Formats: sequence, structure tokens, C-alpha cells
Amino acid sequence: MSDRLFQALLILLCLAPLPFGSHRPWAWSLLSLLVGLLLCAWGYGVLRNHVRLAVPLRAVAPVLILSGSVLVWATVQAMVPFSAPFAHPLWAEAAAALGQKPHTAAISLDPAATWGAIQRCLTYGGIFWLALQLGRDRERAYLGLHWLARAAVLYAVYGLILFFAGVEAILWFPKWAYLGDLTSTFVNRNAFATYAGLGLLLCLALAIHALYRATSGGRQASADRRLGLRDRVSILITEAGTAVVGIILLGTAILLSHSRGGFMATAISMILLILAAATAGLIARKWATLLLAGMLTLGTMLVIVSGEATLERIAESNELEGERGFLFSLTSDAIGDAPWTGHGFGAYLASFKPYRSADLGREVLFDYAHSMPLEQAMELGIPAALLWLAALLLILVRCTIGLVQRRRSQIHPALAIAAAGLLITHNLFDFSLANPAISALAAYLTGVGLAQSWPSGDLIAPVTASDPTDSPAGTAAHPMA
Repeated sequence: MSDRLFQALLILLCLAPLPFGSHRPWAWSLLSLLVGLLLCAWGYGVLRNHVRLAVPLRAVAPVLILSGSVLVWATVQAMVPFSAPFAHPLWAEAAAALGQKPHTAAISLDPAATWGAIQRCLTYGGIFWLALQLGRDRERAYLGLHWLARAAVLYAVYGLILFFAGVEAILWFPKWAYLGDLTSTFVNRNAFATYAGLGLLLCLALAIHALYRATSGGRQASADRRLGLRDRVSILITEAGTAVVGIILLGTAILLSHSRGGFMATAISMILLILAAATAGLIARKWATLLLAGMLTLGTMLVIVSGEATLERIAESNELEGERGFLFSLTSDAIGDAPWTGHGFGAYLASFKPYRSADLGREVLFDYAHSMPLEQAMELGIPAALLWLAALLLILVRCTIGLVQRRRSQIHPALAIAAAGLLITHNLFDFSLANPAISALAAYLTGVGLAQSWPSGDLIAPVTASDPTDSPAGTAAHPMA
């Protein structure tokens, strides 16, 4: 039953980018429903002893308490009536304009939007939980790497075909934004570049794992030496070679999206993944140096061939000047007006309108702050935003510890760290995490990375020895190789 649940989760994650990155109410509502059904099936399996609790609650209790506290606070923002000064002041102004007496009101200026944000976060939390419990099995964790990497490559290939064919469309809909940019099934070029960047990290992780097996690196050297020369060459050609092709396709797609942030965040996260793999002993320092040199060479070639427009946008950009700088400044003003309570989780669109000034010349609605830290501080208040950050840091610290404590499968916590680096870097000046397909994939990678960060003896439930590098002869073929 565990295998079927995990495969259903992978199918859901592979299909999530298809309907505009699931960035439509019906799409993320359907995603929430399906994740809820998977959670119910998992819970039923645990009760019937068909599914084991692979990671006990005590191991992740601090993360659950911190993140759960944020959602509890968001619920308070949406449903608990307060009087001044805790209620949002615009409720009192609205009552006065309607000739009504002031009455208690919510902290959130848009409670419906707050409930929607809570729903999406619970969905991502469900994906994280399923990945944490089902991804503790090493064979399933590696299966997920292959499935999700292939899905990302397919979306990139689809986007490349449309781009070079000159077709300005998303599925069967004519594109209405970002004309001339490769966006695949996403609307926003930055969102696609972030998703493609995560896919590129998946391919790079597969390449590193293949290199590890082929070069007898790390702590499994005694087993891997039993591989013959033909086996090693086969691994490099079939596994590492295929992964490199995926890296080339995804890298080209990122450059043709013309997303400055996506390009730079992906480059930083690739370096982070290689360094994390070297720290874990998955690759020797000389191989890490060669891999970094190879990535630099390959990246330079891709930039020369496909990155002219992206480089021009990077050269012309200064995120703290112009419209983006004014937006950050006005959002900071909003944070200063409600630093403890916030204006309502997910209510940025409604809450920002009173702060808008003539400095923002474009006639567009600003429904995001173009900086997730600023946006969360404005919506939730500074204390709750710091709780989100603390929960993430706990996960990343545990993954970092896993790099040196684990004896195998450290590629998963390394990938979680690199993915977090990509998303943090990009969302300092953008809002790609507002896209459900990206947040869902991030939740999965974080969950599997955390699940694989504990040595076998540290948790009650043992890990199955299904990783091909763990077999006595070290010659077992990977199920998706």
C-alpha cells in the first residue's frame, strides 16, 4: 500500500504544473482535495497496519509546533473578532462610511483570502508529511528523483518546442503575458524558471549519484570496487549521461525564459548542491572541482548560445531602484503599522491598496510584494513570520547534520538544502513560492530530505536496504535507471 500511495503522490506532483502551475483557484482546490484523500488513505493504512509510521512524531515535533502555531495565528486573524487597536483599522472606517457604529472585526482585511492561504499551506504540509513518511524508504526516495526529474525535463521540452516554433500559447490558450519568453505551462516566466531550476537540481543530483557509484566514492567504496569497468562506463553513459542531457535542456529553457532571478538562483543552488555532496563524501574533492568546472563550462556555452537576452536584463537590473524599490519601501511602511499582528495571511492585495502611491506608475494590481520575507512579515506580523523561518531552519539544520551522520543516501538531504537555497535566493526579490506547483515540489523535496537525514538506528522504524549502493555486491540496478 505504501508503494501505491507514494506513486499516487508522485503522479500528483508531476501533473501539478500542467494547469498553469496550479495557480488557479480550481486547480489548487483540486490539489488540496487530492492531497487530503491521500492523507486519509495513509491514515487508514496506519490504523490497519498496512502502512508504517516511518518517522515518529517526536522526531519532527518542533517543526510541527512552530509551523502549526503560524497557521493557528492565521486562523485567529481570519475568524476571531477584535476591537481596536487589534482589528484592522479599515473595518472601522468602512463602518463609519456606511453610517454604522464601530464594532469588533477581524485582524485580516480579507478573511476569505486568509482562509485560502491556510488551505494551501495545509496542502503543502500534507505533501511534506507524506514525503516524510513514505520517502524514508530509500528505494522510493530514488524513484521520486527519477520521476520528478523526467517530468521537469518534459515540461522544458514542451516549452522549447513552442518557443522555437514561435507559438505563443499555454496549452490551447493564447498567451496573454510574457510574450517572447519561454514559460511552458506556467504563466509567469519567473515561476517556470524556478520550477525548471528545481528540475535541474534533480538532474544534477542524479548525475552526482551516478558519479558516486561509478567512481567508487564515499563510504561504499569497498562494495563499489566490485563493479567492473564495463559496469562503471555503463553507469556514466546511461545514468550520468542522461542526467546531463536533462541539465542541458532545463538550463536552455531557463535562459530562454529570460528570468534573471531564476538564472542566478539556479546557478547558486547548483554550487550549493555540489558542495553539500562533497561534504557528505558522495564525491571526492577532485571530482567536486571537476564537476564545478564542467558546470561552469557548460553554463558558459549555454549562455553564449541562448542567454543574450537574460544577460542584458541582468546588466540592466537593480532591484532596489525604480518600481521594485518603491514597492519594498511601501510594504515596509505597512509592516511598521502592524508589526505584531500583521494585516492578514494571504491578504496582501487588499491590504496594500491603502499604501499605494504615485511612485508606482503602472496601472496594475500588486497582489504580491515581490519579496516573500517582506510579504509574510506584512501579512502575518514579524513574530509569526519568524516562526516560519525557525521551522525551515530546523529542517535545514537536521539535513546538514544528516550529510555527515548518514552512511548512504545523503544526496536527498543535500538536494533539500540546495532546493531551499534556490527558493530563498529567488524569493528574496520575487514570489515564485506563491505558485502551488512550486511550493508542492518544494514541500516534497524537503520532506524526503528530512526523512533521509537520520541514520537508520536513530528512529524507531528501520530503513529498508533497497538503495542499489547498499547491496552486498553493489551491482543491483536501480529500478528507474
